[in-house]
Amino acid sequence: MKKIFKFIIFLVIFAILSYYVLINVYKTNYIDIIDEESKQNNVDKYHILSIIKAESNFKPDAVSAKNAIGLMQLTLDTAKWCAGQLGIEDIEISDLYVPEINIKLGTYYFSYLMSRYNDFDTAISAYNAGMGNVDKWLDDSEYSIDGNKIKNTPFDETNRYVTKINNNLKIYKFLYKEL
Repeated sequence: MKKIFKFIIFLVIFAILSYYVLINVYKTNYIDIIDEESKQNNVDKYHILSIIKAESNFKPDAVSAKNAIGLMQLTLDTAKWCAGQLGIEDIEISDLYVPEINIKLGTYYFSYLMSRYNDFDTAISAYNAGMGNVDKWLDDSEYSIDGNKIKNTPFDETNRYVTKINNNLKIYKFLYKEL
């Protein structure tokens, strides 16, 4: 009986520690900005948290090998397009390091992709690999069953990215039910 009691205590302590480790790994920095922009763009804030986690791990000064910048890893061309759609003028590279601006533009872009593709995995694929690639894949039965949703892509990086975003999403929804 003592061994069972010790084992139960061990499991409880392990579960509590695991929970606190996960909360430190799956951050909610900038949640007020994310919440505001998600509401304004009619997207799920958990989607935006999951994208930021995958793209930059919440580091506003992150820069990719392809010169994508900031929390949501936007290229200057994408940021300028989004800014133009939102009526914002004179976006420069330095603006992409500003969390409020990066999240505003990145959330708008994700919202645009969601409205264009009407499918989360397809929109996420486009966020990672670009709309041109996704449009080609949607026309190819090897990558899309119905021409509307991506089932997989020829890019391993994009397939892993979609899986990572979906895993992040499950964890965020589990950890932060009350956000």
